[in-house]
Amino acid sequence: MECFKTTQNNYTHKITLKPSVRCDQQCWFCDEYDNNESDWSLEDSENIILKIKEMFSCDDKLFIYLYGGEPLLYKHWENLIFELLDLDLDISIQIQTNLSISNKRLELFYSNISHVDQPRLEFCSSYHLGKQKVNDFVEKLNTLKKFNGLGYCFFNTDVGLETQFKDEFLIVKKVIGNKLKVRFTEADPTNIPNNYPKEAKEFIGKNFDYLYFKDFDYIKDSLEEEFTFSYDNSIYNFSELISKDLNEFKLWKCDCGTQNMVIDNNLNVYYCNDDYTNNHYGIKLKDLNKDFFKLKYCMNDVCHDGLEYRKWK
Repeated sequence: MECFKTTQNNYTHKITLKPSVRCDQQCWFCDEYDNNESDWSLEDSENIILKIKEMFSCDDKLFIYLYGGEPLLYKHWENLIFELLDLDLDISIQIQTNLSISNKRLELFYSNISHVDQPRLEFCSSYHLGKQKVNDFVEKLNTLKKFNGLGYCFFNTDVGLETQFKDEFLIVKKVIGNKLKVRFTEADPTNIPNNYPKEAKEFIGKNFDYLYFKDFDYIKDSLEEEFTFSYDNSIYNFSELISKDLNEFKLWKCDCGTQNMVIDNNLNVYYCNDDYTNNHYGIKLKDLNKDFFKLKYCMNDVCHDGLEYRKWK
């Protein structure tokens, strides 16, 4: 393979903000949280806003992505969104959340930004079986629909809870239709629940859920077809691509180095979350300037976070 690229990308820069890496759901398959870590202070948040103003101009088209852990555990998240939306920049914001917050707090948030052009902000949610009642989750999805803030909802599979998965998946699907996307759980065979079938524990790799569920009729129209990639001269959706566990990009050139930035809860700044996973912690926020966005070579063995960027030898 000589080149890899996504088939869509309509921003000049993506900024991932991780104000909290704590999580209140702690799913058995997830390693993207640390409840021993601290969150941003209000001053940290304000310094990040100032840095964004300093780094970018009206000619830039910014996609700001709130991620975690669970970013809405950050107690000042509403204030952060208000300040981002008030910047005189071309900004769209997506919040990736498990929607564990109360519906009352969600409605209060929207009552305070009624003046904002709503398409600039959306909540992209995830649903995990057994972590909240499906009817409570649906109530919050309906609130997001009411305020035109409903992004995609990613519903994690669970082979060990297949009946519950199907029942609740169809409940959510009835409410939000094609906004519902199946997320095939990537499970380490050495760390899966006892209710998984024996063959899952003997499976090599993390793709058992994908192979188990991918041909079920009730989820076929909920695959992530909106996120497609050109790989080896073929087009794949996200679920198909992630099942390949791509590991051939080390030392390739990657547009992530000129377009992407992650600011974590400790104010480390790096190019993508794979950098963090591989202990490449980048620089501190105070040292960040426009020289950060330079063409770089990828130093990571496996690519998950930067898949939307073109890569070439």
